[in-house]
Order: sequence, then C-alpha cells, then structure tokens
Amino acid sequence: MRRRTFLSALAAVAIVVMTAAGAGAREPVTRGDVQAQFEAVENGGAVISTRKGFETTIPPAGALLHSIRPIDPFFEGRRYCELDWHLVTIALIASPEELGVSTTEELKEIFLATEVTFRIDNVPTPATETTAVKTYLVAEDGTNGETFWRAWGIFYAPGVLSVGPHSLTGSATIPSIGTFRFDRITFHIDPAGSGACL
Repeated sequence: MRRRTFLSALAAVAIVVMTAAGAGAREPVTRGDVQAQFEAVENGGAVISTRKGFETTIPPAGALLHSIRPIDPFFEGRRYCELDWHLVTIALIASPEELGVSTTEELKEIFLATEVTFRIDNVPTPATETTAVKTYLVAEDGTNGETFWRAWGIFYAPGVLSVGPHSLTGSATIPSIGTFRFDRITFHIDPAGSGACL
C-alpha cells in the first residue's frame, strides 16, 4: 500500500503549462535559466498534477519549455531548439508516511541515498545534478510542511543533444521501496531557423 501511495506521489511532479512565445526576437535559454528552473520548479510557476486533478500555482511558469521529463503524455513529442540549454530532469515528491518512515530526517536520508539514471537513446546516463531536499509548498491534502521533494537532472549545453528525435526513460532506485521506472517518451531537437527555434 505504501509503495502504491508513493508512486502516486511520484507522479505529482510539476507539469509546465506551455504557452506560445510572444512576438519579437527569440531569446536563447541560458545555463542560468535552466539552473533556476531546476532549483525552484516544483514549488511554483507551474500546474501541479496530483491525484485530485490539477492546481495552478503562481508566479507564471516562465521559460520552462526547456525542461525535458520522462512523463507521458505531458512531454511526449515535445520539440526543443538546438540553440538552447536543456534540462533533463525528474523530481520525487513524498511525505515520510509515503516512504514508510516516521520522521523528516529519515525521509531526507532516503532521498539523499536515491540514485537516478536516465536512458537517453538507450544509453544509461546517471543524473549529474541534484537539488537539496526541499519542502513541497503545495501538498496534496492542502497542508504545508509535511511533504518534500528532490530533483535529479542533467544539463545539456547547446549542440550537445543532436538535431532529430531522441528517446528518454530511466529509473530511480529508492531505499525502502526499490526501483521505479519512468515513462518512455520521444522528444525532438529542432535545427536553428525552424520549429522550436523560431
């Protein structure tokens, strides 16, 4: 039962509402942009998918178009520009109870010991970046301070992900729960002057 509950909580990652860019010249996404997304995305500026449906948080999502997550259907088939920095990431969200422990410190120990490996085009690629364990400000039951999150990810400089389609999946090995496999998605990197680069 705890495993099922936690896996539902795992799905409660921030899902970005994608909006069309405004008129004018397109600004490339920088390393600083994706770093800011990585550090704060689970706590604001997004639509949160929970067991109860969708909730909107503020401020606005900003440039989160460049977050690539193995979550179908939200990220399946999305297009990104080769000129931008990109962030491949996943976040785990849980309360101590959902992890089968009784204290926040025990939860933090589990999150710190969790290992995440992405598979990009079937090549195992361990996460190279992690956030601290942070309080999740919009808990599913409406309470604050009882649910926590941590994100794992990889930053890609412009041009590192080749133009064309790519597959993405992966897994998290979580002490006390075992291995949880992520969805498999396909995403596309568009060349300069076309698609997502316009």
